[in-house]
Amino acid sequence: MLNKLPTDDNLSLRGCHLPSMCSLCLSQTESSFHLFFIVHMLSVFGARFNDRKIPWRSSVACIISSIALSVNLTNATASSSISEFALIKKFNINLHPPRAPQIIDVTWQPPIPHWIKCNTDGASSSLTASCGGIFRDSAADFLLGFAENVGNENACFAELSAMRAIELANQNNWRFLWLESDSW
Repeated sequence: MLNKLPTDDNLSLRGCHLPSMCSLCLSQTESSFHLFFIVHMLSVFGARFNDRKIPWRSSVACIISSIALSVNLTNATASSSISEFALIKKFNINLHPPRAPQIIDVTWQPPIPHWIKCNTDGASSSLTASCGGIFRDSAADFLLGFAENVGNENACFAELSAMRAIELANQNNWRFLWLESDSW
């Protein structure tokens, strides 16, 4: 349950050090096993425990409210996983989004006069890899662009394949070439 259950261990990790006790069976331990198995068993076989019959919907509602109460009292941040988001919404948990990342202004700078600048990149997935680049002059005018599929390769190969820019610059007789890439 993605560490969202209000067990003693999870509560203490979030700074909530309270002794817990189940109001249904008066157990001193609140664990994942207890919340889902024992409480469910109480609802199914409630007649065997002090003649208390607890409908299963009530036990589910009790679990959901316990989880929502404990998690909503924390400052833990949610991840960006859609499956976790769906689970959080099912348990009526308030979202605590992570802090926004620091925004850094990155601007493209043209090359010095009489030079050609080429920005390249490569990328890969489990199916294919590709590379590409854009050539611009010192006035930032577009000169040439390329994009190529390089087959079923890894990211390093895709980044290195973007060095095809050197061949293209040579074919166009661009002798003063400034290459920019994010490759490592």
